[in-house]
Amino acid sequence: MKVIDITEKLNFEEKPKIQIKDTVIEVNNEAATILKILPRLESMKPEDIEAICSFIFEPSELEKINAMHLSFEDYITVVKSAIQLITNGDTVGEAQTHTLT
Repeated sequence: MKVIDITEKLNFEEKPKIQIKDTVIEVNNEAATILKILPRLESMKPEDIEAICSFIFEPSELEKINAMHLSFEDYITVVKSAIQLITNGDTVGEAQTHTLT
């Protein structure tokens, strides 16, 4: 049996982060988390947004966000930015541009 060690290709060390002014917020990018949020991205109802936040932000990170007293529009911008960060910019329901060569 052939075994290929891919350990060096994986990042176990740190989670991605977003920065708002002087505040750095860690985002949970675990595969299990992304699989939980993907089905909720299409509807984005208030309860979906709340659930997504509970998956992608630890409670301490949510406290940092809530302490900023953001408008709803800015809050959604934070959530969308975090989702784009952990999904490498791909979100469900976005139109894809195809290049013909």
